Amino acid sequence: MQALEVSFSFDGSSGNESQWPPDQSFLGIDVGNILRGNGVNPTSAKGAFSGSDWSRSGLDGDDFFSFSLQPNSGYRLGIDTLQWEERRSLTGIGAWSLRSSLDGFTTDVVAPFQVPDDSLVRTHAISLPQSLFGELTEEIAFRIYGYEAESARGTWRLDNVQLTGSLTAVPEPEAIQLVTGSLLCLVFMYRRWTSHHLRRDVIPH
Repeated sequence: MQALEVSFSFDGSSGNESQWPPDQSFLGIDVGNILRGNGVNPTSAKGAFSGSDWSRSGLDGDDFFSFSLQPNSGYRLGIDTLQWEERRSLTGIGAWSLRSSLDGFTTDVVAPFQVPDDSLVRTHAISLPQSLFGELTEEIAFRIYGYEAESARGTWRLDNVQLTGSLTAVPEPEAIQLVTGSLLCLVFMYRRWTSHHLRRDVIPH
């Protein structure tokens, strides 16, 4: 098992790129770029990832920031925490929600966060339930939805997104079968050897 620390620092970004890659790559897992939903327009924000046109009412299924992780064959992913910084303009979003692809983005991973009516930078650290995110072998995607914006021109940006967890190599089924078969063969040979020597011991010479 190896510790996993994925980060998106957005160093050198203009904020309006269509997508942005993670800071590093890893053996055993593919980490997707951060993207916007189709309802969000790119906006400039140096050293961050930004957008406007967030829903002015409730959560809209097209208004989000998103990224994904795909464990390679033979690996198991466990995710412990997800952390990021965010900042709104004074007419930006009023709430955000975190959801995942485990249930098709239908329920919140944590309670929605009501954003204060200011333009300060906030840091959020989310501990993810291990019953859901502790043993993943398929692709997992996260979406951070923004909504309740005061204006269509209001912006919202992400920065310093970080994910911590672990990545474990899992034996392939063929390898497990080979090991099991070898152990059974050894047990069979041992029993034959034991049976043979027991017969020699009881047969009079």
